[in-house]
Amino acid sequence: MRLFQGDIVIFNYPQDDLVTYKRRPAIVVSGPAINRTNAVILSPITSRIRNEWFSFVINDSDLTDPLDGVESEIRCDVFTTTAKELIVRKISSLKPERHSEMLLKIHNSFLQ
Repeated sequence: MRLFQGDIVIFNYPQDDLVTYKRRPAIVVSGPAINRTNAVILSPITSRIRNEWFSFVINDSDLTDPLDGVESEIRCDVFTTTAKELIVRKISSLKPERHSEMLLKIHNSFLQ
């Protein structure tokens, strides 16, 4: 599966026992060099809006393919590297103008 930075995916997130998985939404934050390997770096997406310095709130108008109309938050302070085989499917992408804003938020999270 070809993935690009800004793609929103559903992936099998390993639980604490490392045996069971839960399907979760996430956004691809890794760049082209990493995305050409068998892994990607993801940031989780949650419906729990925290309005913290690391919050990046999105809604359907920010996406190339609208989802469910629910406002969501990209956690710009949490990252996980996962094998592409754990990705179930791509469901949308962040529009370019919001993608740039998200990258800036991620960058700033390393400076806080």
